Amino acid sequence: MSIDLLIVRNRARLERMITEEKDYSKILKQSQKLDKLINTKMKETNLI
Repeated sequence: MSIDLLIVRNRARLERMITEEKDYSKILKQSQKLDKLINTKMKETNLI
């Protein structure tokens, strides 16, 4: 699966968790996962 699609899916999941007021630790984990994906995409972009 492409990194772009994973970023979109995980961003939507994070937004849903925030609006549904889920547990802070779960939101934090999801945010960290999204950060890792974005960092990976940035590194990939810089290599080209």
